[in-house]
Amino acid sequence: MSTVLMSFESILCIVFSPTHTFATVPRQVSVPHRDAESQEQYECQLLDLPNWGFSYALALFNLDGDTTKDETNNALQSAICRFPSIIGGLLAKNEIDANSRSFRTDWPSALKLLDELDVQFQKRTYETYSSDPIIRARISQAYDMIARIFVEQNFKLWSSSKVLTWVYENLMVLREESKNSELKDVPPLSPAIIRYVNADPSDYEDKFQTMPAEANPFDPNMIQLALNVDPNRRRLVQRNPRHVGANFMDENGNNFA
Repeated sequence: MSTVLMSFESILCIVFSPTHTFATVPRQVSVPHRDAESQEQYECQLLDLPNWGFSYALALFNLDGDTTKDETNNALQSAICRFPSIIGGLLAKNEIDANSRSFRTDWPSALKLLDELDVQFQKRTYETYSSDPIIRARISQAYDMIARIFVEQNFKLWSSSKVLTWVYENLMVLREESKNSELKDVPPLSPAIIRYVNADPSDYEDKFQTMPAEANPFDPNMIQLALNVDPNRRRLVQRNPRHVGANFMDENGNNFA
């Protein structure tokens, strides 16, 4: 599970000059899931996962001219339309003032689009899985879990003014398209993401994990013996320590048996 969620994502997000091979990996890898109860098999592509959708777009953006601007922007716009809550999470984590307006940016207008897209997202999920509320609930739970882990682990990569300007410009493009009902048709979430419903966010934390006191691997009796200091205990004194055959003697000059 961690391989799909983090390893390839690290290649695309952290490496700022990935090769074309890395940039095409998401199109070649699928994510399977078999339901434990029904035994039904589901499958989706990596770009059907929210973390991969945004990571792939950011990787293209950082290719420094090796891809077309349209390809890069289309990847981001597709990710925003499919997983609108991710952008809101990234902006909030980076402490971007959603109410700020300037000569260059109008975040309230841009983020208003996200509210509309989120309504469509919820509606799309409900209508697609209206006949199976359990599957629908587990899909939503898995999506929230993946989004939470992704935002927590990657928000710094989306914090530069260059990246934020890119995000803002594409939000405004989508906003104009929404006025003319030209937004891209996007598929609903795949049930395959349910495989991550039980993911533990602590497994992806960077902080050092210390052992609890009850998990001490050392024998308490051994520790107590080491801490017990007896001032009357005979001490070892090595005579001529540089000599290989040196004998051990106590403080009175007697050989120590």
